[in-house]
Amino acid sequence: MTLEEVNSGLREQVREIQNAAPEASGWDEWEAAAHPKPSEAHQENALLDEAKTEVTRLSQIEKTLNNRILALEDQNLELEERLQELEEELKTAKEENTEKEGGWDDWGAGNEEKAENPELVAAKDEIGRLLGVEKELSEKVDRLELEQLKLKEQQ
Repeated sequence: MTLEEVNSGLREQVREIQNAAPEASGWDEWEAAAHPKPSEAHQENALLDEAKTEVTRLSQIEKTLNNRILALEDQNLELEERLQELEEELKTAKEENTEKEGGWDDWGAGNEEKAENPELVAAKDEIGRLLGVEKELSEKVDRLELEQLKLKEQQ
């Protein structure tokens, strides 16, 4: 039984109570219509409580994911800054090396350009990995938001 079915059942019971005249058919009948069976009311309350618990759980998951995304974005920015620093150091080192070589243009330049700094390669790999993680987390957050909207609509 969905939350909509529970709500429509409750609305119908309210209409029945409003339409019932206690003096027309007797107090006992009116009392029975006004107070549904305890098991039905208990079941409806249990469904409502379960839905509220699920919404709360999803909200907490969303907060956790948002915090994790922020942390990953911060880490990503730090790694990008580190990558930029390493690229600048590499560029400076190449310029210094070029100045030192002077007339020896062909000697050693090819090998130096082909071999990348291992820290630079590691930083690029880490940035790629973090971008993938950020994309996955964004997709998960989007899915959770959709689920939360669906749950809110069902209430």
